[in-house]
Parts: sequence; C-alpha cells; structure tokens
Amino acid sequence: MPEVYLHEVPGKSKATRTVDVVFVHGLGGGHIETWHPQGNPSLYWPSWIAEDAPWARVCALGYPAGATRWHDDASRMGLQDRARNILEYLRLQGIGERPIIFIAYSLGGLLVKQMLQMAHALGVPQWSGILSQTRAIAFIATPHAGSPISDFASNLAALVGPTQVTRDLAAGAPNLRYLSEWFTRTASSLGLVVEAYWETEPVRGKIIVVNAVSANPNVVGCAPIAVDANHFTISQPESRESLVYKGVLDLIRRISGPRPLRAYLAPGYTEEFRHLRTAISAVWVEYPVEFEEEDIVRLEFSINNGGFSDRFDNIFFIDFANHNFTPGKIPDLLNFIEHVRERGRSMARKPLFVAYSNPQELDKFFSSGALRASEARDLNRYFKLAPGGSSLAELQELRRRAEEEWATRPKSSPSRL
Repeated sequence: MPEVYLHEVPGKSKATRTVDVVFVHGLGGGHIETWHPQGNPSLYWPSWIAEDAPWARVCALGYPAGATRWHDDASRMGLQDRARNILEYLRLQGIGERPIIFIAYSLGGLLVKQMLQMAHALGVPQWSGILSQTRAIAFIATPHAGSPISDFASNLAALVGPTQVTRDLAAGAPNLRYLSEWFTRTASSLGLVVEAYWETEPVRGKIIVVNAVSANPNVVGCAPIAVDANHFTISQPESRESLVYKGVLDLIRRISGPRPLRAYLAPGYTEEFRHLRTAISAVWVEYPVEFEEEDIVRLEFSINNGGFSDRFDNIFFIDFANHNFTPGKIPDLLNFIEHVRERGRSMARKPLFVAYSNPQELDKFFSSGALRASEARDLNRYFKLAPGGSSLAELQELRRRAEEEWATRPKSSPSRL
C-alpha cells in the first residue's frame, strides 16, 4: 500500500454521486481499523454511510500517522508538510471536483484544519477546489489547540508512553493555537458547517483523553455533543443506532442529500407546464414535488413567508410565450429575479431559473422585436434560453452549473448560465 491511500467504499454508480465524504483517521490509526470495533471488521461504518447516502462517494484516507510529526521538524514530515502532501494527493484523486464533507477523528481533525489553512493561505490554484468545495466537518474527539493540546499530550503519554508524538504536541502548542485561532475566525466565512463529538468514558478507568473543552472547535453554531464512549470506541459505532453514526448521517443528508423539489410556475399554467409537471413528477419519485403556480406578486409574497428555503430545491420555470406574460412585464420579472437571488444568497442550494415554453412561441417572442434591447440583454444574463421541451437530464445539468456558479461567486451578480 502507498504511503498515502484513498480507499473508496463500494457504492452505487459514480454517475449518481453528488458529494465526497472523506474519513480521516488520527494517530496510529488506519483507513479500516479506526472505523470499526476491534476484532469486528463487519461493523465498518463508512460502508453504512455508502448504503444510507447512495448519492455520496465515500472514501477513507490512509496515511502514515505513526511517523507523522505534529510539530515541524526538518528531519521528518511535519503537520504542515503532511497537509500539503495530502492536499495534492486528494486533488489527484478527484477530490475537490464536487462538495466535500470531512469526518475527522482525533488528530485527523488537526490535519483537516491544516489542509484547509494551507489551501487558504498559499493560494495554490490546484488546491482551491478542495477549499471552496468543503461544506462540512464532523470532528470526533479532536483536541483543538491551546492548553487542551498539552492536556491531550499528557493523557496520551499516560496511555502509550512519552513518544515522539506526545513530545511534538506539547512543543507544538503555539503552532496549533494559531491553527485553532485561524479556524475559529475563518470557518464562517468559508461557509463551513461544523459539528463535534467528545468522549465521556475514561480509558483504563481513569483517563478522559479529549474532554469537552478540548473537543470544542469554538465555531459559531457548533455545540459539541457528549458521547457514551471512550477515546478509542467513539470512532467505532456498533450499530446504525449509535449517536455518532446517526449524527454524521444526518449531517450528510442536510448538506448534500436530495431535497424535495419546489417548482415555481410563473406566470400562468399552459399546456407546456402540464407536460413539464407530469415529466418531473414521474422521475422525481424518491422525494415529493411541490408546485407553486402564482403570478409574480403572489410568488414574492410566498417567498418572503418561508416557503422558499433550504428544505427544497427551488426551480423557477418562466414561460415567456404565455399570453399573460407581455414584454411590458419584463422589468417586474427582473426585479423579482433579483429579489429571489438576494434571498437565496445564504442558502446552500441556490435557486435556478429556467426558460420553458413552446419552442415556436418562444422563438417568436424573442425575435419579434417586442423586447427592448436592454430587456433581452438582461434576460440573457439570467437564463439559458433553450426553447421548451427540456428533459429532466437537461434540468439537472442546469442545476449542476448553477451550483458551480454560486459556489465560486456567492455574491449575487448576473448569471452566466
């Protein structure tokens, strides 16, 4: 096995995957043994994730954690060099091409933070995808910096003896404090969702390796959760009913799972829309489809009152050729689009606008000269003006492109779709 290794857990077809879930082990662990109870490899919970979140590509990272120094030293790869090493390796494995969720155990959490800090500080173009695509991190018994690092080193030394690693941790506390401060300051601006778990049971009846203070990454919105486990068993849930397993699966679903589709039809309800509704309902079978058919004023009222949220995929279908939608209403439409985009700026799943109509009528509408040049230009800033009959595959491709656009340009400015 190479020094760094990415084990991909078998799952469904790669064509259906929309997120990468990467498990990162800690000191002395491995990509397999860290994640199942000792002596019981059949309870390997990354495999459960692959089954219960079939839209995810689930991978377990392996690296020589026994040899890695957690403090810089020219004679051996330190934490910063290991972070660069793994950043490049993950990039070459295609990590960073779609959203990422890291599941990090113990010192693996420090490695993940160091990877993101390196990608952020150095500005290496090849690593920007991993930084921008990281959506969430679940820290499992990770000792964050400051005095808890020294406590962690002392606790660990009591269990395994005064190894080089425990000396590195104590000596490297200032570097790790900086890393922790950077993460606390930067996590929100990166749009990260952060969760943390800590053990409540001692090892050998006397040592809590990572306590509640140490396990807290000090990120707004993260409340560390206590678990009935010790430092070694907390990463090895024995069933799908485990708090850690259910919590991590819920995180993956919230961040990346398929959502019910809310299709907004504005304005009118033509025969084309009936066909569209039938087609979407027939294919979108795993989750329900809700249709809102209103004029723009009433849709704006609905959006302002809670229907428009991250609980749904929000797609707006605009029928330009509808007899109720005249060129004179274009300014109202453009104002409405700006309003929706402003409201959607903080949402993980951004709203998408699709022009949909009878092909002949749509061609006639845009070639008739009824539109002012400025209106036609503005509409082209927001829509892919492919005349109607769009298949669901085409709509899914539009959504993928919209997600890419919003990930790289979160400020609401004209669409390039």
